[in-house]
Amino acid sequence: MTRASGLLWAWLGVTVLLQPARVMSLKLPPGERVDPREALCISDYASKLDGIRAGLGDMVRARAEGFDFTSAANRNDTKGKIFGAGYGTTGTRSLHTALQLMGFTGEHANGFYRHMVYKVLGARGRPNANCKEQLKDMFPREFKYNKDYVLDTPVAELFLDLYWTFPDAKFILTTRPAEGWVKSRIGHHDGNGAAPLEEPCNIHRSDFTYQDLANMFTYHNELVRCVVPKERLFEINVFEDPPEKLQELGTTLALFLGAKPLQLFPGSRKVHMKAAGDEGQRCASESDVADSVSNYQKTSSGQCAARGSAEGSFIPEQSWLIGNDIRTQVCADNLGMLMHHAAKVDCELDLVQNEQMEDAS
Repeated sequence: MTRASGLLWAWLGVTVLLQPARVMSLKLPPGERVDPREALCISDYASKLDGIRAGLGDMVRARAEGFDFTSAANRNDTKGKIFGAGYGTTGTRSLHTALQLMGFTGEHANGFYRHMVYKVLGARGRPNANCKEQLKDMFPREFKYNKDYVLDTPVAELFLDLYWTFPDAKFILTTRPAEGWVKSRIGHHDGNGAAPLEEPCNIHRSDFTYQDLANMFTYHNELVRCVVPKERLFEINVFEDPPEKLQELGTTLALFLGAKPLQLFPGSRKVHMKAAGDEGQRCASESDVADSVSNYQKTSSGQCAARGSAEGSFIPEQSWLIGNDIRTQVCADNLGMLMHHAAKVDCELDLVQNEQMEDAS
């Protein structure tokens, strides 16, 4: 039994009452048994999109029915990948910094972003009439990725494509309250950005109301939780997660991803804070955040101890958040609290590349 035929059989059972003409026209091999869980998740997601706009879920149904699962199964270059299933403006840059500190290589709104957003999805005022055809060619056959991870736009927008193309990948879902996400996303990015739904070819945020966007954001998160097996999904909400979870975040994330303890790392790693948006400005509250985390460490057990393994820490010991006049060590014990305090002032952690700093000891 192929995954393609299995998913189609599941669609037959799930949607026959909703779309009898279309489903009954499918040519399916008889007598196959499937687990309908994944198809049920997608059916529910598509129906919720229909509630926002009639027929909006049709493209998700069509993609699920037409995806080439056989080609995906025949690939041998899909092992060990990490994808950020959360939309931008949910702490993805801070997560990018955390993964870099743990020794992973990847991208945050870089080459993958520029190609997909500007040349394929038709966002940023550049419509593309061939978007769907290009995506069908890319996933699962043509798309290659030779780094460990990729985060931010348009990874969430292509969640199902990546999930089906990389069947062994791990996913990190960064999230936050939906209304706050819409307000921040619209405030820092123009309305020509891709709408928050699967394969938003030439579909922009400006096409919908704030409430529509909040609902889409919520429905996407529900889809990810429903589809991805629990052992391959790690969820982070640096805006609302309780302190005890944030304190353990550095270690639990590293263990989930299979990070190796770092025994030796050349030089010091310098972290700043970047304000939300694309302008690249330093965060005005950088020193306040550093001070808050320093005070937290003094009144808690978060003392930057080597944790997670008998061999050492998952983050280099010489990693520092640098404010105007405050220097705070970044470690597994305080990483989650740093991400949390940064998010609360609409900022994120940003690892400074190719910049030397004096010995921080």
